[in-house]
Amino acid sequence: MDNLPEDMDAVTFSSWITEILMPVMESGGEVITLIGKTATHGEIPLGIATLEYRGKIAYPHAVWFPDSSPRDRLEIGLAFFIELKKNHQAWVTAEAKNETYFEHLGGYGVLRKVGKLRDYFDDGHATLYQTVGH
Repeated sequence: MDNLPEDMDAVTFSSWITEILMPVMESGGEVITLIGKTATHGEIPLGIATLEYRGKIAYPHAVWFPDSSPRDRLEIGLAFFIELKKNHQAWVTAEAKNETYFEHLGGYGVLRKVGKLRDYFDDGHATLYQTVGH
């Protein structure tokens, strides 16, 4: 789970999005626009999720846009995992800075922590989460 830099111009965004999405699409994965409702603008895109598949396992990753609030991220993430777990088991590798978010989702019964992966990221370990039921 990453955040899109707020000061990204259109040319840089186009290059960045192509760099992220092309490998996912070429490998047979999916790209999903994460939509949320706002009081002032109605429904708008608040992030992008990618899903890569290896066997029966889905590996999601989200990038949140600057307009997304913590509440948006929680509500959209919950709906995303509820829908995803209907047909797939998903594994999420979370950086330490995002563990609170995934623990909160776990409180709603969609994810559970299953362990730690040492030196997974350049700057440290990952916590591994798995969807509950499907």
